[in-house]
Amino acid sequence: MSYKIELVAPAGSPDALDAAIGEGADAVYLGLKDFNARLRAKNFSYKQLEAIVYNLHKIKKRVYLTLNTVIEEKELKSVYNLLKYLKTIEIDAVIIQDLGLLRMINLYYPDLRIHCSTQMNISSYKGANFLSKNGAKRVILGRELTFSEIKKIRENTSIELEVFVHGALCVSVSGLCLFSSYFGGRSANKGRCTQSCRRLYTGDDRSSGYFFSTKDLMLIKKIPDLIEIGINSLKIEGRMKNARYVGTVVRAYRYLIDNYQNRDHAINKSLEILENDLARDKTIFYFDDFNMDFINDKDSGEIGKLAGEIISIENGRAKAKSFIKLENNDIVRVHSNKDNFRESTKVTIDDNNPDFFILHVNNQFEIGDRIYLIEKSGEKIKYKRVIPNNLSNFKRHPGINEIPFENFKIKKENFLKDGIYVKIDDAEDIYNTLSIKPQKIIVDFNKKNIDYFINNKTPYKANEIIFYLSPLYYDKDENFIIENIDKLSQLNFDIYIINNVAHINLFKKIENIKLIGGEYLYTFNSFAIKFLYENGISYFISPLENNKKNIFSSALDKNLCFITIFSFPLLFKIRTNLREKYKFNYFFDSRNNGFYLINNEEFSFVIPEHPFSIIDKVSELKKSGFNKFIIDLSYSKFKKGDYKRLFSFIEKSINLPNTTRFNWKDGFKKE
Repeated sequence: MSYKIELVAPAGSPDALDAAIGEGADAVYLGLKDFNARLRAKNFSYKQLEAIVYNLHKIKKRVYLTLNTVIEEKELKSVYNLLKYLKTIEIDAVIIQDLGLLRMINLYYPDLRIHCSTQMNISSYKGANFLSKNGAKRVILGRELTFSEIKKIRENTSIELEVFVHGALCVSVSGLCLFSSYFGGRSANKGRCTQSCRRLYTGDDRSSGYFFSTKDLMLIKKIPDLIEIGINSLKIEGRMKNARYVGTVVRAYRYLIDNYQNRDHAINKSLEILENDLARDKTIFYFDDFNMDFINDKDSGEIGKLAGEIISIENGRAKAKSFIKLENNDIVRVHSNKDNFRESTKVTIDDNNPDFFILHVNNQFEIGDRIYLIEKSGEKIKYKRVIPNNLSNFKRHPGINEIPFENFKIKKENFLKDGIYVKIDDAEDIYNTLSIKPQKIIVDFNKKNIDYFINNKTPYKANEIIFYLSPLYYDKDENFIIENIDKLSQLNFDIYIINNVAHINLFKKIENIKLIGGEYLYTFNSFAIKFLYENGISYFISPLENNKKNIFSSALDKNLCFITIFSFPLLFKIRTNLREKYKFNYFFDSRNNGFYLINNEEFSFVIPEHPFSIIDKVSELKKSGFNKFIIDLSYSKFKKGDYKRLFSFIEKSINLPNTTRFNWKDGFKKE
């Protein structure tokens, strides 16, 4: 090995920070009280951050600050000043998700080192190279990639690559989950994920379980392979985890990295250490191949090692049977099998029978409820403190300054007229749209739909069709996309909606193509819109999570903005076909919220039973200058009559029953 690979560890609290450094991490990533994807962690103050950077630099360690959320227009001033502060204290890098933030850093703080978050959904060398050309020094790859895909990216890019190797997983493809946000604005893209995927659900086949609850990632056996192909950084997840967990995991991976050439011995020793991480069951996810191994539908996905279950309870005193050896004052978390209560407490071993233990809990728990060990008593290791008790020598935020004014001019585009645009997932539904008389039809870019338009005459001309590219983009897709765009171009199909930064790179080599930035490029602010415009995107679609106030304030030119007024949003996207595991098509939660599971050969999607709709707001939007609207009927199973009824409601400015506003009115939740 010609270089030293980096081990980067999570620091969600001062104690976890101490453990990470004490056990040999080369770098830590952490967050402040805002703009990071783990806002429920303890996180750090400005003074603490400056102290951390100062003290870790003295021992040649690096500090990466997470700014890996989308940025709303009202937050631009705050984040601009935060970046100024970070430059002042010489932070080693910022981890970002938002394209607007990428543009802001390049424009005003070009010396700040940029690492692109896994939330950017980087799963190809095209995407990595695009970000490299736009100022990024490192990309953190999506966790759902296989080793062969990681290797191909490494072989075709010079940018630094960081790979998650241990910790909690998202069942959804990185950065594409709206599940938590859909019910009350607690968005993963704003650091407020409520882990809706780990809840108990019931299917229409009468099955029940934690259908989407993932095991924890553990690539300890694969580390030598990643080192040998030239991965720059190995990342441990865990900013919500305690110091004991962080210390244990860092110790294991530190040992393996330092001794990886003696592969078998190093792996076995590291596995011994990891027996004490007290986390979920483990998986290598898709590293070797696509499989169902990563889901544990029989367990809640609760953090900790399954330790026992309640056998009796009375007046808040529960008796439990032990599954593992416990000691007095071990800390456990009790989890209701109905998935509605969780509580942490200490255990007392039954003097008469050590196979049982006593704990004091809420009387709402029941016999059979499970108990998870989360911390052993008396095992805390004292590490050297990174943050000093006296912070008087360190500064607070340096002040509030206005963002410099930009005379940003947008060329008026005219190839897309005002009106209703209808999206369908199946080209064969195109005749159902005639009753709406849309300006254009938006259709998914896939083999079936492409073949349909190539081989069939339709009631729409080629320039009335827009092809929609999925945000799911992998290097294997490149040839398919290029070849079919060439075929479609010969028939005068020339308008495309793109949803991945790799698409920008891909289309730059193709002439006479018109591009629209899709909702998954997350244009929540004017800087993001400017970034896309500077990269050849003529129009943009407002994100589905967006809200009225932010849309009105962030749109630079309302004529360039599409507003989705009706949709069955894809709540999350799974990179495997769950039909192999589950037989249900419909499922519901404890509150009778219903969902549909849709499968194809490569992916599974979850959509809500009740669609998002603001069709009654069209008149208000028009008065404010917005005149381009999308009705997304993908996966709706609407018939011709349903299309006509929907359009009549739009004309009357009446909303459909049994719909939701998503975040339109209230925006993102702050708590």
